[in-house]
Amino acid sequence: MRLTDLEEAMLAGEHGEPRRFAMEQLVQVGEFFDAEDCVEISHVHLMADTEALG
Repeated sequence: MRLTDLEEAMLAGEHGEPRRFAMEQLVQVGEFFDAEDCVEISHVHLMADTEALG
């Protein structure tokens, strides 16, 4: 999956751990679906199952 210079920097942790973690997840999903590119994401809504988290 092709990444921009900014996306590569985020994946390398140059913009902090939360962005590194998010990019890692995006790359894993992209690779699973054989994505050619990563699209820009401006907002995310993340929900966690409190029972699964303990």
